[in-house]
Amino acid sequence: MKRTISVLVLAVALAVAGALPAQAAMKKLRFGASFSGLHHPAYATVAKHMRSEAKKHGVDIIITDSQDKLAKQVNDLEDMITKGVDVLFVNTVSKGTEPTLRKAAAKGIKVVAVQRWNSDPAVVHFVGTDNKEMGRIGAEWVVKRMKGKGNLVVMSGIPGAASSDDRKTGSDAVWAKNKGIKVVAHQTGMYNRVKALEVMENILQKNKKIDWVFCYNDSMAMGVLGAIRASGRKGINVFGMDAIKDAVQAIKRGEMTATLAIPFDEEGRVSVRNGIKLAKGEKLPKSHVIQAFVMTKSNAP
Repeated sequence: MKRTISVLVLAVALAVAGALPAQAAMKKLRFGASFSGLHHPAYATVAKHMRSEAKKHGVDIIITDSQDKLAKQVNDLEDMITKGVDVLFVNTVSKGTEPTLRKAAAKGIKVVAVQRWNSDPAVVHFVGTDNKEMGRIGAEWVVKRMKGKGNLVVMSGIPGAASSDDRKTGSDAVWAKNKGIKVVAHQTGMYNRVKALEVMENILQKNKKIDWVFCYNDSMAMGVLGAIRASGRKGINVFGMDAIKDAVQAIKRGEMTATLAIPFDEEGRVSVRNGIKLAKGEKLPKSHVIQAFVMTKSNAP
C-alpha cells in the first residue's frame, strides 16, 4: 500500500513539474508603446496597426500619447516599467528619455525604437525608415525636377526629434552640393499644420520668388498649401513626407506635387511581430528598415 502511494505521489510530482514549462510558455505577453504624439497622422496609423496586430497574436498592449511633451513621455514609460511590460516600444520626443530606457533595459525589458532612430545602448532593435536616406532621396528628387537651379524653402520638423534631425542631415547634404539652388528660407514648422501655415505666411511675404517648398512631413505641407492658397500665389511646388490621407488627396487634385510615402500600416504590424520574437528570446538584426517611395499623381492610390 505504501509503495502504491509513493508511486502515485511521484507521478503527480512529475506531472506538475512537466506542466510548469508549458504554463510559463503560455504566459500572456504584455507590450507598452509610447508615442511622441498621436496627433501626427503617421504615428496614429502605426499605433492603430500595432493594436490590431497585438490583438491578432493575443498580446496585451498599452499605447500612450506623449503630446510632444518629454515629461509626459518619461512618466508614461515609468508607468509601463512598473506594470512589467515584456517589450517597450518608444517613438521618442527627445534624447531626454534615455535614462528611463536604460532603467527598462536593466530590468530585462526589451526596448524597441519605432520610426525615430535611437542610438542608446538600451535600444536593442529599430523598426522604421532610414530618415537620413529619406532626406537624401526626397532632396535629390526635388533637385532633379528643379533642374539644379531655383529658389527653395525648407520646412523642418521639431528640433531635437531624431526624424527631423536625420531628414535635415540627409537633405542638407544635397542642397550643399547643388549651388544653383538657393535656400531662401529654412525654418521649423514643428511638424504641425497650423504652425507651418503661420511660418509660410511670413516666408511668402518676404520672398517674391519661390519655386519649391520641401517639407519634412505632410502635416506641415498641408499648412504650407493653405498659406499659398490664401496668398493667391501660383507655380509653387510642394513636396512632403509620410503620405497622410490629406496629402494623397491634395496630390490627386494637383495641388501638391509629391510626398515620400511610408507604409505605416506595415511598420505597426512588423513592430509587434518583431517584439514577439524578442520576447521569446530570438536574436534580430539591429534594424528592420521600412522602405519609402516617392508618390506623385501618377501612382497615388
